[in-house]
Amino acid sequence: MDDHGEAGESIGRAEAGVKVDDGLEGPDFLTNILGPTLLAIFFAVLSLPFVALSLDAADYGAASGYGVSPIHVPAGDLGRWAGAFGAVVAAALVAGTIGAPMVRAHAIRGALFTTLAAWVVGIAALPVLPVLLHANRNGDLGFATLCLDSCGPLIRTDDALSGLDGAKLFLLGPLEAPVAFGVLVVGVVCWTRVVRR
Repeated sequence: MDDHGEAGESIGRAEAGVKVDDGLEGPDFLTNILGPTLLAIFFAVLSLPFVALSLDAADYGAASGYGVSPIHVPAGDLGRWAGAFGAVVAAALVAGTIGAPMVRAHAIRGALFTTLAAWVVGIAALPVLPVLLHANRNGDLGFATLCLDSCGPLIRTDDALSGLDGAKLFLLGPLEAPVAFGVLVVGVVCWTRVVRR
């Protein structure tokens, strides 16, 4: 190939966002990968008070007498806030990273996928941080009450992986936590608008 052809190819690659000088090929890491993820984390931290205060967190153990009526934990409970923080940050990390390419390709389908991914990851991650911080009321803290004959949590904190069981019931999530789901939808819409710019 002559010098003129190589120069034209270099200009074309530079216009496409490919770094020509160091031989790297591919998109700019900061704007295409790290930027959307950091933006998602920013929106997640903004949503933290809404999510933490709207969580259905209760003590299902000795404090309630192991009875059919759990005792709801106070708004300032560390387990409630730790669960919310772990859920929103994990959801932002995963969904922000894998959702950005899909949002760039197609806004609506990408935003729907990102919302679903964030919701499932957030549910699965909900018990992890309370267990790690020992803020789980000796394993008696639970999230999302389900009452049939007696009441019990859909997500328990006696095991850090119990959120994976709860993630299978993600379709009940908008009914169990409408505020958290609404905040997620608003956050994904705002995030999508910024990422597509």
